[in-house]
Amino acid sequence: MQHNDWDIRYKKNDTPWENGLPQQEMQRLFMSYISPGETVLEIGCGLGTNALWLANAGFKVSAIDLSPTAIEFAKNKSAQAGLAINFQIMDFLKDWRKLSVFNVIYDCAVFHVFQAQQRQEFVEHVASICSTNGHWINISCSEDQSDMIMRTTGVKSPPYLTAQEIVSDIEPYFELIEMHRCYFPINRGIQGKAEFCAWGSVFRKR
Repeated sequence: MQHNDWDIRYKKNDTPWENGLPQQEMQRLFMSYISPGETVLEIGCGLGTNALWLANAGFKVSAIDLSPTAIEFAKNKSAQAGLAINFQIMDFLKDWRKLSVFNVIYDCAVFHVFQAQQRQEFVEHVASICSTNGHWINISCSEDQSDMIMRTTGVKSPPYLTAQEIVSDIEPYFELIEMHRCYFPINRGIQGKAEFCAWGSVFRKR
């Protein structure tokens, strides 16, 4: 999907992954593993809901997204909340060298959209901007039960990965600290809503 395709979807409000609520598994993993005050980069921040939660929780947050429409909304929302978040329009795979080093990298439903070669590039770039012994917190939709959920709800699933694909992809740059079953809500409007299985993972840079 091209840059303008993502922006068109935000302009049309065709964003089934956005529900206006911070991701619950993200909250659990950050509270379990990361100390407030750490620097965090969110890749694919969308409307900024998770970034705002992280800033409110005491983290020093930067956040990037391909969509100018999403970033403009996120900037306005953070300004209204009085939060200092560094939002930028950026293609991570192309522009990662422009970023500084962070203690924590976070993405939700970004890594799983890529094919194998791009996932390898994504992992390498995340490792390049992750501090020594830093963490990558990732939420990716799971293949588990996706066909059954689609059949029973009529809602198309998001992209997904198997646990084996995720673990294989992160080697040898990161070690797996935790991989936990969680859920990812999808709202496709008149088509309906569904919760798909996902993996909430914490990796530590080797």
